[in-house]
Amino acid sequence: MYIWGISITQSIIFCLSGCHRVYLRAAQISKPRLPLSFLFISPPLFKGFYSVFRSIFYVLLALTFLPSIATAQTIDVYIMAGQSNMDGRGDVSDLSEEQLASLQNDTMIRYVNPGSERERAEPESNPADLDAGPDGFTALVPGGFSVGSTSNRELTPTFGPELSFGASIAEATGSNNQIAIIKVSRGGTNFRNDWLVNPNVNTVDDEPEGFLYRALIEHVAAGLAELEANGSTAIVRGVVWHQGESDSSDTNVGLYAGRFSDFVVGVREEFGADIPFVLGELSRDRPKNGPFNDNLPNVVSSQPGLSFISSEGLTTPGSTNPNDDTTHFDANGQLELGQRYAAAFPAIVNEPIVLCDVNRDGIVNFLDISPFIGVLSSGGNQAEADCNEDGIVSFLDIAPFIVALSSGGGS
Repeated sequence: MYIWGISITQSIIFCLSGCHRVYLRAAQISKPRLPLSFLFISPPLFKGFYSVFRSIFYVLLALTFLPSIATAQTIDVYIMAGQSNMDGRGDVSDLSEEQLASLQNDTMIRYVNPGSERERAEPESNPADLDAGPDGFTALVPGGFSVGSTSNRELTPTFGPELSFGASIAEATGSNNQIAIIKVSRGGTNFRNDWLVNPNVNTVDDEPEGFLYRALIEHVAAGLAELEANGSTAIVRGVVWHQGESDSSDTNVGLYAGRFSDFVVGVREEFGADIPFVLGELSRDRPKNGPFNDNLPNVVSSQPGLSFISSEGLTTPGSTNPNDDTTHFDANGQLELGQRYAAAFPAIVNEPIVLCDVNRDGIVNFLDISPFIGVLSSGGNQAEADCNEDGIVSFLDIAPFIVALSSGGGS
């Protein structure tokens, strides 16, 4: 942000420079050739004020001349995975102009709809790419991150919960970091084979891991590497999981908790031991989904840090016509689904607040300077930026932020 052609940082430095000169004048320092070290010694009357101004001056000066520090960022990454309702069957054409406007944000997404085992074994049987989706991260816009129900593996103007989730998660968690979504999904897939995690994969030949679980690990790792290639720090903040329509028989419902527990352990071993997971109920318009939904409390109790959201009131085409599709959420249903997923995370994230750790990477260092300035200038109220713990983020937080920065820790 600029004022009269100069940045806010430069403006503040200019003002603080003036304060610095006022201090010197007030202290009646008139000799022009004092040694530089004298600037670090002040009379008792002005010692407290001068110390604060001096510290602020040099930190902001560093921001001006060391842009690499100021622009370094932490990226909050969310994994979204599952079958058709995660891949998305909401039609973009059903969104109103007001809805489209509300979805505008700077979230990035990396989407892949992995090719099946058959397609990998017989690529000539499918002329399309084995893995459908754009190359790398791109801006999250309505449509283009779903293969829909087509058989030619082409992207369709449909969407899943990623649209409203991407627009809601930062506000829900109070984060000022860049948001990035890695979405790995494919319709009609199950936990019996496709998403199966085999802890004994290296020793038991007849129990291979599912191709979608392997694809998930592969694409998330590639996505994190892509984000960090420019010096950013990418942290997996959570997993959004929507799957189960293909596992809704009584037998598979009974085995689901154990299978999902192995899945959680596998993902956490790869990307972070405390990653929270939020699952979603299947459509209530489809009677066959009842036993699966009823079993979700057992599923989320299989591991700590798991929760699920209700699908009550989420609409499908079959909501008004029982002869229509009762499985897949429509556009309005998908928007509400994503919002519910975002709202669920604060309740299960039980991380203690580290004061001044504004980028939430667990430590207080120079990487926190840019997000701290961002919260301060935007009038935000992120808890970590409230370094003096007075309930608001203001210039009064600068001094304790600098103290935490110099000591390498908050509280």
